[in-house]
Amino acid sequence: FNQSERDLLRQAFAQISVEQQGVVGLCSRSEFAEVWDRLGTRLTPKVTNAFFAKYGEDRTGRMPVDLFITAVLESRNRVIAMEEKRSGAYLAGQTKEYKFNGRVKYFPCRRGV
Repeated sequence: FNQSERDLLRQAFAQISVEQQGVVGLCSRSEFAEVWDRLGTRLTPKVTNAFFAKYGEDRTGRMPVDLFITAVLESRNRVIAMEEKRSGAYLAGQTKEYKFNGRVKYFPCRRGV
């Protein structure tokens, strides 16, 4: 009765894994599509592949369910905090660094700006 979206998604993925003799905690593309089908949303194979490309998969082609649920339900700032980090400002003229899309940590100022 008092379940969060996170709990409902975990239960849905666990139930499908058990029914299809999969690995609980990891889902294949067919299991992923089946979960969303039961939740009322049909996913095409192209969309399913896009989800796996975005959220990652292991060597066996399975996506870690907890990683997916955390990434989907957390705020954008928390997701960025889990991503790659770099220290210091960008260097002028090094355009390769401009593509970095993670968290940048700056050292605190000693006095006000």
